[in-house]
Amino acid sequence: MHRLCQSNKLHSKEGRLLEAFDRIPLISNLGFPIFVSWYLLTRVERKIDALATSITEMTQVIHG
Repeated sequence: MHRLCQSNKLHSKEGRLLEAFDRIPLISNLGFPIFVSWYLLTRVERKIDALATSITEMTQVIHG
């Protein structure tokens, strides 16, 4: 029984023991914001590229 309890624990850098259930909120609290940030940044990057292309094309049309 003692070995089973030890296998369900993970040592953190601070030396505190993290229970198996402590990892789930840690992943959801860190992973979800990271994913959302990545998703939004890639969407914004595509829109900025499209705007830059449009501005370049408009400049060429204006200068003829």
